[in-house]
Amino acid sequence: KNVAPSGRFHYAIINGGGAPNVTPDMCSIWFFVREGSPARARVLYDKIVDCAKAAAQASQTRLVHKFHSATWNLLANKAGAELLNDNMRQIGAPEFTDADHALAKSIQKSLGKPEVGMPTELTPLAPPAAAYTGGLATDTADISWQAPTAVLLSAAYPPGLPNHNWGVTATAATNIGHQALLSAARYLAAGAIDLIEQPERLDAMKQEFKDRTQGVEWASMIPDGTQPPLYEPPAEFLKATGQSWPPKGVTWPVPPVVATEQLGTTGPN
Repeated sequence: KNVAPSGRFHYAIINGGGAPNVTPDMCSIWFFVREGSPARARVLYDKIVDCAKAAAQASQTRLVHKFHSATWNLLANKAGAELLNDNMRQIGAPEFTDADHALAKSIQKSLGKPEVGMPTELTPLAPPAAAYTGGLATDTADISWQAPTAVLLSAAYPPGLPNHNWGVTATAATNIGHQALLSAARYLAAGAIDLIEQPERLDAMKQEFKDRTQGVEWASMIPDGTQPPLYEPPAEFLKATGQSWPPKGVTWPVPPVVATEQLGTTGPN
């Protein structure tokens, strides 16, 4: 399949037509591409576009593809991770109530996952995998190539659940999400105080950042001139915030994609 083990591409057919027996005038598919580095992500992206071009040529249709957004891989910082971990150990894991555990178990049960409730202990700090195995996508990653960056995670949903699932969302507005938020704030605040009171730890983060970015030139993965996917806010919001629409440099309304193709020939009678 010509895709490395580190490669990931996720897709959803967001417009496949209106009815099974009607030839659609337009179909749409949305891809996410992930790889271990920006250069490898570009290679995988180009492969998918080439496949789409080949499919369009074979089906005698027209391909229109839009680039939405992209981020670099996150540059970790060992010194920063150890600093945050020290504070997490001193402060402790989020404290969840019996009701929180009951809610977590009910969600886990409904999704066929082990009914273990919420975690009561912190996950030990461990070295990263030797090779890229996938991970979260965040625009913090681009910042991590501009300044030393450390990231922590706080338990905000029941373990065992797949990400981007209704069970994850269900706990966001409950005490589970609230306690996770408070714990994360404590960890970050304590880490910030340490960086002020222990300048040697800040120096260690800076030196590690300098060493790891040596010879690396950061450049945005988003092509110049790309317009981000936008929607027009309500007029009341624009008025209340003193804004006008569209923002500078944005083409609005977005030019629609209109199907004008004719059906391909089937050959002579």
